[in-house]
Amino acid sequence: MFESSQKKLRIQVEASKKIENYRKRLTITHHTLSSKITTITKIITQITKEITIIREKITSLNLEIDECTRAAASARSLITTLTGKHSSIEQSIKTINSNAGATDKINLESELKKVESETETAKNTLTLQEKACENFKSTITNLTSTIVTYE
Repeated sequence: MFESSQKKLRIQVEASKKIENYRKRLTITHHTLSSKITTITKIITQITKEITIIREKITSLNLEIDECTRAAASARSLITTLTGKHSSIEQSIKTINSNAGATDKINLESELKKVESETETAKNTLTLQEKACENFKSTITNLTSTIVTYE
């Protein structure tokens, strides 16, 4: 009977030790998981902030696209107007009598060069605005891709 009591006591002591070991491991695991949750929460917070900043950049770039689109449309309109003016001046130069209207012809040729210069400037403006719009659109695509990656 004494041996039986000792055996029961030994089993209870071993069980108590196992329970205590499990409790220690549980506490360690709990601390580890809490630490990981804190780290993950910080990362999620940072990613959320970055997404917000990126969305603000996209909004700003959309405004820039609107502006360069308006400038490009204005340049196209000016090119159309100047092209018509150019054609009109060329017609006037052709119809001037070579002897009678030398001064008029010189003035018209001067005006023609001015229109050609303005047309070239408008074409350059158009090219620059279109390129700017394309760059803005490309940047928006890249930023949107970043947001999709984060989400």
